[in-house]
Amino acid sequence: MRVKFIRPRTQGHGRRSVERTINAVPAIGSKVAWDADKSFTVASIEYSLNVTPGQKAPGKASASITLE
Repeated sequence: MRVKFIRPRTQGHGRRSVERTINAVPAIGSKVAWDADKSFTVASIEYSLNVTPGQKAPGKASASITLE
């Protein structure tokens, strides 16, 4: 599943979001490692199935995860 992780705004520069392909979406309240010295807690998850009505092909599932 394609997942977009959105971290809180900070004073410093750097990426605010990153997209990754993962098999299991982390649960709300769990920790996600951002880099070697930063980790954030999952605040909310929004799923998108991207399904077009009337199409026979399955849609692609994705999610946006907001970190706090």
